[in-house]
Amino acid sequence: GATRDTGRLTAFLQPQARPGMVMEMQDAPDGLPAGPVWISRVRHQVTDRRAVTTIWFAAGGGAAGGGLLGSLASAAGGLF
Repeated sequence: GATRDTGRLTAFLQPQARPGMVMEMQDAPDGLPAGPVWISRVRHQVTDRRAVTTIWFAAGGGAAGGGLLGSLASAAGGLF
């Protein structure tokens, strides 16, 4: 069956990140999936000491198994 990896990462401020977007993970460190991930939640934090974005994501699975591509097709279908 299809598998879906979920997780979260915190990085320097990524103001363009929004829930529902797909981003490509390139040169991902160990423990993070390589390839496209679907952003399910985003939190931006800006203080006088730091500016970071925390991104919750889902990756993996096939369209038939309800994975990332299936989610994208469903989301796109909901726009029309």
